[in-house]
Amino acid sequence: MRWVPNAWQSHDLTADAASFRTVANNYTVLDSADLVFFDPAGTGFSRVAPGVDPESYFSVAADGQQLAQLVIEWSHLHHRESSPKYLFGESYGTLRAAATANQLQKRQPAQPLAGVIFYPMIALSGLFFPLALLPPWLETVARVLPLTHAVSLMQGMWRGDPLSSHLWDAAVIALVFAACTALSARVFRWE
Repeated sequence: MRWVPNAWQSHDLTADAASFRTVANNYTVLDSADLVFFDPAGTGFSRVAPGVDPESYFSVAADGQQLAQLVIEWSHLHHRESSPKYLFGESYGTLRAAATANQLQKRQPAQPLAGVIFYPMIALSGLFFPLALLPPWLETVARVLPLTHAVSLMQGMWRGDPLSSHLWDAAVIALVFAACTALSARVFRWE
């Protein structure tokens, strides 16, 4: 996990978990990213305020509006308006992330939205476990995803691999960036 400050270490994964050591996670993103976790009203630890009709919050659009408002207010409070925003959604949260991206693009002033990254792409990127553990057909799918190449390039740099051993990863990332930039310049308009 890239967003935890500590990790468990063991050279024998069959050993009792109580024997694992806690070590610093050198790969955490906490020193360079703001992670804000959010439960929409009425889910997780979040509750609807007294006197408010809970039904008014229970929809994908309402979830997107709540999260968009949180992103805007949190960014303003912490002077992070210009920082990229990455929304992670799992299961139903994927719909929330898409609805939030839609809400953020409609808000004035427009909030910079660097991307909406859906859970399946993250799960298949090699970020959490080696791609070799996937079934062959799923590994093939994973190797097509651009995030897989970004993860491979970053892991190679952390290991000290020469850039020449990751030229394909860099080329795929550059190609996807160029294609997405051209596409967004052609079709994307702030309303």
